[in-house]
Amino acid sequence: MWAFIALAVIGVILVITGGVLIPVFHKVIHNKIEKGVMLKNDSDAFHTWRDPPAKVYMNFYVYDIVNRAEIMKNGSKPVLEQKGPYVYEEIRNKEKVHFSANGTLLSYMETKSYVFVPSKSNGSETDKFTGLNLLFVSFPTSFQYFISYMLSITDEELMQEFSVESYIFGYEDHLLKKFQDFCLKIFKRKCSLIEDRVGLFATGNGTADGVYSIHTGSDNISSISSIETWNGNRTLNFWNTSYCNMINGSVGTDWHPFIEDDERLYLFSSDICRSIYLTKTSAYSLNDKIHVKRFSPPADVFADPRENPDNRGFCTGKCLKAGVIDVRKCKSGIPVVMSLPHFFNGDKEYQTDVIGMKPDEKKHQTLIDVEPLTGAVFNARKRLQINMRITHSNVVSASKKLKDGIIFPLLWLEEEATITNTGVDDFVKQVYRPMKMTTAIHWGILGLGVLLLLVAIVVIIVIVSRRKKDGSERSDLITHVDEGDQ
Repeated sequence: MWAFIALAVIGVILVITGGVLIPVFHKVIHNKIEKGVMLKNDSDAFHTWRDPPAKVYMNFYVYDIVNRAEIMKNGSKPVLEQKGPYVYEEIRNKEKVHFSANGTLLSYMETKSYVFVPSKSNGSETDKFTGLNLLFVSFPTSFQYFISYMLSITDEELMQEFSVESYIFGYEDHLLKKFQDFCLKIFKRKCSLIEDRVGLFATGNGTADGVYSIHTGSDNISSISSIETWNGNRTLNFWNTSYCNMINGSVGTDWHPFIEDDERLYLFSSDICRSIYLTKTSAYSLNDKIHVKRFSPPADVFADPRENPDNRGFCTGKCLKAGVIDVRKCKSGIPVVMSLPHFFNGDKEYQTDVIGMKPDEKKHQTLIDVEPLTGAVFNARKRLQINMRITHSNVVSASKKLKDGIIFPLLWLEEEATITNTGVDDFVKQVYRPMKMTTAIHWGILGLGVLLLLVAIVVIIVIVSRRKKDGSERSDLITHVDEGDQ
């Protein structure tokens, strides 16, 4: 009897211990994750940050103008046909990496170079297509009179045939050469506002987009990877309000740990010269091993400023409608407008000003899949469309064949990165497996305690019941004996 009472006591102790260990184990797991993700010199997290295991690819889709003759003759609505993807491996290299004296900040530059991958591409980078003349996006608006004059005395046209590679990464244009010769003759130097090559990414191959200083998480884990400064500045100076000039969040490669479902994830993109936020849209299991949450920018981020007053500060002159942002202020005055591909979440006017736009959330929305405990990104698709706003005030006579103020798509891109199966397995071994072992120990202690307690209680009840039964039988026997004696 006493042995089973002792067993019950042990069971109670184990149950209490298991209950007490719940917050203790949670704290242990949190501390382990915090230490594991902090960016410290020579730590595993730092090496993973510096040399990420996932390959990055840039997929380009160009728009082929299939009715150039009709446009120039009759002013017909442009008909665009998407071609691609033309896939390039994006090789990233972090340079000038430096920790602050107290280890709370980490500064660096990241160069990006591109190598064509034929096996992943739908065509060759030598493919030809008809595109808008890139001289229009190579000169600031203030140079449009000069462009008009030069076009009138040369064989340059508003729409021309290009190879995919030259359109993206640039080519030497004889008109640009004449312009630079003019600058050398008059000013004795090249004009700094004009690039030597024409191309949407003519200056983006092998270069960095600036110097970043980010938080390491050593003083506050919730701030890890968030940007402290970009090019030495805590805020931007492109926009009209302090809200729009904020530099918020990370660069989008990772976030802080312990992400909640209702949380907004902020990131800064130098491509669109602003910060945006993302909200959770779904969740799923990656390879049936890792639980991730999918985040995407909601429609409010690029909403019409008349519907979302927060966006008024992004207006440059007349406010544009939903789904686009005029970035000329941060692109040396070049009339470039950014949007999501096919004007996804954009105003119907932009989608119908040209024929061929087919917005599709699955194909054209930006998305990032984050493991919520660590803030690690396992899958990302940054999608962006580069457009040019053409107005009749550009004074280039050929542009008057197009609708005044048309947002004309040039190409769209998809920057993608997905962690490999090996990376998934390594993460499971390093993070999930220790967590599962800790959880198993906790539930093992709790379960054993409950089992011992139940066994002890059942046995004690049986013993007590038997003793009562035996006592009752003895009482009946004594009663019968007494009656017999009488």
